[in-house]
Amino acid sequence: IMRGSANTDEDGAYELENLQPGAYRVRLNMQTAPAFAAAAAGARMPVEVYPAQYYPQGSDESAAQSIALAPGQTEQADFTATAVPGFRVRGTVSPVKPFFFITAEDSNGADSDIVGVVTNQQTGAWTIPALLPGSWTIIAMSLGQSKQLSGEQAVSIDNAEVANVRVQLPLATIPVQIS
Repeated sequence: IMRGSANTDEDGAYELENLQPGAYRVRLNMQTAPAFAAAAAGARMPVEVYPAQYYPQGSDESAAQSIALAPGQTEQADFTATAVPGFRVRGTVSPVKPFFFITAEDSNGADSDIVGVVTNQQTGAWTIPALLPGSWTIIAMSLGQSKQLSGEQAVSIDNAEVANVRVQLPLATIPVQIS
């Protein structure tokens, strides 16, 4: 359960305010490196990404160090974030449904916190600007008129762009009645 969030400033500083006393794990979310974000949409080169990490330097929650806060206490939790190459993933959703969106989960089932996903609601085309090498599940969801439809497609990123990923959404269900 998320109990607070903040964005870093231009110097990388952040502050989480108004936390209740207790134990917390701090996570730095995956983020595309700002200097390369504008080039990501049309570029075929790798995009730099700051991978998600838990304080102090763990890539998954089991490696996180809890920070215990007493009433009125402040605590320092510094990260060293290093940008690494990420790669664009492109594909289509079929059949095209209105109001679809795309997300990705890593091989552990953790949401990628991707930003900058571009979708074309008329053609079903989508682009994820940068994912790290490894195994991923691309998830498409469409918020239809009666219910949410979703489809998944596994992809493997091996230090190169991945294109032509097709995510199949189920056909809408139609109620049938016999009288």
